Amino acid sequence: MHPLRLDYHRKAGAARRWAGLSILGLGLMAAVLSTVIYARLHRESRAVAATIARLQRMGGYPSFNRRASREGDAALNAAVNDANAMMRRLTLPWNTLFGSLAASETRNIALLSIKPAVKSHTLLISGEAKNLAGLLDYLRRLTQQAVFRDVTLISHRIRRRVAGNPVHFLVSVRWAR
Repeated sequence: MHPLRLDYHRKAGAARRWAGLSILGLGLMAAVLSTVIYARLHRESRAVAATIARLQRMGGYPSFNRRASREGDAALNAAVNDANAMMRRLTLPWNTLFGSLAASETRNIALLSIKPAVKSHTLLISGEAKNLAGLLDYLRRLTQQAVFRDVTLISHRIRRRVAGNPVHFLVSVRWAR
């Protein structure tokens, strides 16, 4: 058996020294860059907090100059109407509607489009059924959903030139308010 020799004082080669220094340099650059980004985000965060505090002191609403021109009032009204329409679209009971549609589907049905009409609480459903019996079953399943009212078949077309004679359909469904 040979004795084990440990040399803790061996000098590192030049390549190892440069590799270590370059890694150290990259680490320092990353630290400086992180500090700069943190400082910028901190300034922006304070500015946003100050704006929120100012708006809360104002009661949450900016004051409007009532002497604005009629065009300005019309533009403001149009913007408010657009915002209200968007709010109505965003507050639809999407989970309930999609859950009920999914519960009504069968293997014989392929939905092609769903178009909500927010003001009238109506969905227009376009799809294709494998056959007429599949379409009638789908309509029956839609009427059984608690969230849907007034299920109406608006149109259907049997595609005789396609194998299996699928039925293209358009259905109108009102949802409960």
